[in-house]
Amino acid sequence: MDHQSAARVIDGMVDSLRNEPCQFSIELKVVGHQVSVTNGGIGQIISATGGGYKTKTIANRVSVDGSSVQLARGAGDQAMEEQVAALIKALEQISDQFKSGNPDKGLIRNILGALGESWVPPMISAVVASLVALF
Repeated sequence: MDHQSAARVIDGMVDSLRNEPCQFSIELKVVGHQVSVTNGGIGQIISATGGGYKTKTIANRVSVDGSSVQLARGAGDQAMEEQVAALIKALEQISDQFKSGNPDKGLIRNILGALGESWVPPMISAVVASLVALF
């Protein structure tokens, strides 16, 4: 395999990410209130002593509604779009190195190392690492 072929493989990944950005999914969990206990401890004690006539005392009130979920989802979508854009940029940098005919293996390894320490699926990192190992 030559450098141009390696660049085409990476360009194919970039095209796939651009054409189908939804191939990655985010699972969203919104919890209104959660208490965890380990080793037999007491997770939460709530006590409320009421007031006088016609008063209301609330010890603990938790509410989560659709707007909370939509805000979290919107923030998640934006973050994912930014992460995919950064991945595309990193892959384009690697492709450009291969297209140069004299790739800077140190730069490619640095980019690859950063990908390996992020959310990027291991398959993408493995393909790029395999291409680098060929040269």
